[in-house]
Amino acid sequence: MANKKQLSSAQHVFDNLTLPERLPRIGYEATVGGCLPFVNTLKNLMVSGDNVYKLEGILSGSVGWMLWKWQRMKNSNLDYVKSKGLFADIIMEAHAEQICEPDPRDDILGIDNARKAVILARTLGIDCEVEDVLRNTTNLLPMDRQKLLEMDPEEFTKYIKNIDENELESYLLEQCVNYQRGHRMNLKYVTLIDTESEKLRMYCEIRLIYYQWTDRNYW
Repeated sequence: MANKKQLSSAQHVFDNLTLPERLPRIGYEATVGGCLPFVNTLKNLMVSGDNVYKLEGILSGSVGWMLWKWQRMKNSNLDYVKSKGLFADIIMEAHAEQICEPDPRDDILGIDNARKAVILARTLGIDCEVEDVLRNTTNLLPMDRQKLLEMDPEEFTKYIKNIDENELESYLLEQCVNYQRGHRMNLKYVTLIDTESEKLRMYCEIRLIYYQWTDRNYW
């Protein structure tokens, strides 16, 4: 099964679909991690008696790609001085190339990420709902999530095209849990599942960029 919405809906739906005695059994590896064996790895750890105390990582390749491309343009020395609409261009490119969800708001508002986190948390035995997780989820746009969801596609497109790029950068840096003024921007969108406190959170963090010179290239 690859349907995140079904498995991240009400807790009792997940429980009924994943009962051990259910035949045929429902597999849901494709819902998280692009078919990498995240789910089965967690299940095998628990079956073997190991304790999973915390999961932390980047669950959304779509958001990662959009943030990477936006920051690449912002950090580059290219003559790219667009003051509005740069992030909108990247969102629309992701949509056109089918990199993101059919409604890109699911990605940039953290909704798709929250669904994945709920599925992983439930696999670990934590009862949770998407609505609760979204309260601890960073929205990548400087407007209330519910107001953005109430917009029709035309209104949403108009809004993102008019976002001031400097305002957006300041907003995202303010959301970072570890931002220190003066560091070059290198944002990551991270998911944290703490099994001891049963806390789920999606947040931005900033990491330092280190350069190593190798002949003409650096990384």
